[in-house]
Amino acid sequence: MNRTFPERATLTPGEEAACPTCGGRGELMYGGGMMASFMECPHCKGKGRVTLAAGDCARCCGTGMLLRKHDWGTVTHLEKVPCPDCNGTGKQKRD
Repeated sequence: MNRTFPERATLTPGEEAACPTCGGRGELMYGGGMMASFMECPHCKGKGRVTLAAGDCARCCGTGMLLRKHDWGTVTHLEKVPCPDCNGTGKQKRD
C-alpha cells in the first residue's frame, strides 16, 4: 500500500495543530519487525506541532515536500516527494 502524508490540506494560516504527518509524535517509524527505526519528522522537526504561516502551502506546511509511505509486508519505506499542491515550492498556488 502506498500513501502520501498528509493526504489533504488540514490547516489555515496562523493555526497551530498536531503535525498532520506524524500525528503529533514528532517522529516517524520506518522499517519493520526487528529492523524498525525512527526518524525525526521533517514537517514539524520533532516538535509534534506545526503553525502554518500566511502564504505557505497547507498540505506540506511550507516544506515543499511530502512523505510517501510504501508498505511491503513487514517492511515500511518512506520516500520524500514534491508536494503536488504547490509543485514543491512550499507556497500557495496563485490563481
